[in-house]
Amino acid sequence: MSLSQVIVKRIDSGQRLVLKSAQGHEISKINIYQDRYLVATTHSTLLLGDLDSCKLSELPWRGSGNEKFDFSNPNICMVFNAGELSIVEYGINEVIGTCRTENMGPNMISARLNYSDQELRGGQPTKIIAYLLDNLTICIQDLRFNQIQATVNHDSKIDYLELNPGGSKLLFRDKRRQLHLYNIKEQKK
Repeated sequence: MSLSQVIVKRIDSGQRLVLKSAQGHEISKINIYQDRYLVATTHSTLLLGDLDSCKLSELPWRGSGNEKFDFSNPNICMVFNAGELSIVEYGINEVIGTCRTENMGPNMISARLNYSDQELRGGQPTKIIAYLLDNLTICIQDLRFNQIQATVNHDSKIDYLELNPGGSKLLFRDKRRQLHLYNIKEQKK
């Protein structure tokens, strides 16, 4: 429609979404991933969107051009750039959390954003991420306050981790194929 506004249309359903830079910057590149997720760039911002929920985010961004995007966790996009992971919630125009990790596999990072009915009536939603600091150490971070909730040290290389939907427990597996369940609130394995 213009240099800063593009219509994205799904051919199968006819659904349309207007992608517009709120900053008025010229959109230079657009990619669609998994027929659902939208990534666009301008010279100084990054636009991310979920076509199913019609939520868009635009955040200041001076990327390297080598960013990798992960859409495996619902409601968020994880952007990897030079060893740093940035977490963006669709519909929010800022990074809700960052961390340093070199382990970028989808089984090595788990994030949960949980908006239950009780939380929507005045409580706080759960926004939590678990990731590997190194092959033996898991870090669990609360994204609402950008605070470390727990650090789990293990004696064997960890090859899988996953938070439960409520973000209260962490399941992880080591190279010996042993499963471990970690209660985050009680800090017990």
